[in-house]
Amino acid sequence: ETGATSTIDTNALSNPYDNAVSGLTATNVQDAIDEINASAGTVSLVPGANDGEFIFTDASGATTLISDTSISTIVDNGDGTYTYTDETGATTTIDTNALSNPYDNTVSMLTATNVQDAIDEINASAGTVSLVPGANDGEFIFTDASGATTLISDTSISTLVDNGDGTYTYTDETGATTTIDTNALSNPYDNTVSMLTATNVQDAIDEINASAGTVSLVPGANDGEFIFTDASGATTLISDTSISTLVDNGDGTYTYTDETGATTTIDTNALSNPYDNTVSMLTATNVQDAIDEINASAGTVSLVPGANDGEFIFTDASGATTLISDTSISTLVDNGDGTYTYTDETGATTTIDTNALSNPYDNTVSMLTATNVQDAIDEIAGTTGSNDSTNDAFVNNTTGNRVELGTQSDGTTTRTSGTEFVIEDSGDTGIGTENPDVRLTVADTQGELIRAVDDLGVQLDIESTVDDDILIEQSSNGSGAIILRNDGGENVEYIFTEQGRIQAKAYGENNADVQISNNPFENRQPEVGIASDANGNFIEVPTIFASGKAAAAGGGSIFNATVTRNSLGNYTVTLPVDIGTNYIIQLTVISRNGAGNDNANIWYINQTGTTFDVIVGDNDNGGSDTARFDSEFMFTVIRMPGF
Repeated sequence: ETGATSTIDTNALSNPYDNAVSGLTATNVQDAIDEINASAGTVSLVPGANDGEFIFTDASGATTLISDTSISTIVDNGDGTYTYTDETGATTTIDTNALSNPYDNTVSMLTATNVQDAIDEINASAGTVSLVPGANDGEFIFTDASGATTLISDTSISTLVDNGDGTYTYTDETGATTTIDTNALSNPYDNTVSMLTATNVQDAIDEINASAGTVSLVPGANDGEFIFTDASGATTLISDTSISTLVDNGDGTYTYTDETGATTTIDTNALSNPYDNTVSMLTATNVQDAIDEINASAGTVSLVPGANDGEFIFTDASGATTLISDTSISTLVDNGDGTYTYTDETGATTTIDTNALSNPYDNTVSMLTATNVQDAIDEIAGTTGSNDSTNDAFVNNTTGNRVELGTQSDGTTTRTSGTEFVIEDSGDTGIGTENPDVRLTVADTQGELIRAVDDLGVQLDIESTVDDDILIEQSSNGSGAIILRNDGGENVEYIFTEQGRIQAKAYGENNADVQISNNPFENRQPEVGIASDANGNFIEVPTIFASGKAAAAGGGSIFNATVTRNSLGNYTVTLPVDIGTNYIIQLTVISRNGAGNDNANIWYINQTGTTFDVIVGDNDNGGSDTARFDSEFMFTVIRMPGF
């Protein structure tokens, strides 16, 4: 039940052999068979591919596979059950779970018929008291009515010990012992058929060895039977009786029968599990009666630790107390230096260190150099000065209907103008003032500087008390608009609109827009020009939108436009955006110096919001049609205010 394992080795080499009678030198079954084989010719018996298998080869070279079925196994399934497989392959499941352990309710008058249900039923009548299986086999967790839990470890452990001489000692939970002997001398042999005189395997091998010759061994008619033929031709039937069994009787008991036919009964019923009442002073001497006795007094039940490790004090409904001593207790001891020592039920110890220096710290986010909590705190403390604290505290001023900073570090409550910090009951916050009238008011000793509200009027108002300038965020000019205004009035202000425009109000002209955008081409496209008069007032003036010196073949040095040659003396100027058709076009062409009593002439046609055509030719002063020719020319596009 502790998880300790024992290995039972049935290999021939591990089975001891007494050579006192045979005169062989071998001291184990394997060597004895080998020695007999050597004296019998080419006879051999060697281990097969699987555990318990042997291959017998007679003098003629014929081989026989012998399967030794005398192997039983018991496997821990990890869920409180064990699977026992006997030598015939038959399996039996042993269930140690509380739900599978039967419970006799004739005394307690409970309805439960197994330990699990009995405990649950007692718990239901005792309040929130419960006892449930713990994380490990043999552990139970007891919860009292207050919700406090106690871990109880079951010390009822059975053992199987290899004595090193071919025998094993099995000790059950009550301390009763059973010896399992695997020596050849202890394995009985039925000689009624073979007519050998031997009555055990040891003597049978000795007797066969004495008559070894043209020996053969073949399987018999039944499982576990073999027919042995000696040198004289006489045959002997060998029946293998070394089969043990474990039978579930269906009533909480199991019957184990060893190879000699001896039986042992294993009783898992609560009534059969002994209980030591010397300390608790209960009258019960087994688990069944102890549960019944506790159930009879169930009420305001409690289970608390006693004065010593492994002790618990049980208090029943009447107030009577019972001391329960459980020896299978783990301990956790506070060493007084930030460490704890945990000792499990086997005595193994583990130290748990809670000191800050031992607790790792992940510095990937903070970028501190420290890798443990101690160093991290020290590192932070190293960057914190003595002035990082204040005696100020927020107090509720019920008279002023606000929360404000209270007593200062010097004990006074009066604050210098500009150092106030209050939050009105309405939610308005004031910094540097005790009387905020909007969501946020910030002021210094000179007066109000910043006002912010959350309605559709003024959003953000920043005022300079030095030069009377005001910066206002105002939604009436579009969400996100910013106004820079002089205290003299709205006729002197600059509005930065959400659309990336600057509007200047001055000299009676409103909304004089200058467009600003992220497009480099558009950044060179002001809608109007802004200038100032002698009084410093803004005025709107025409602006040059595009200009250039075009080459005779098209292209050239061009600003904010492109020039394309269409045909002889025919060009198209293309603007980047549509600016309407009210712009001014100025054209000039290079002189021809009067050649042929003629000079160059230039004009535009087909004006649209994005293009116009330019024609270059002679001035036709002779009465004939104009003769066009390619020529360098210059152009300017001017935008007018208000168009």
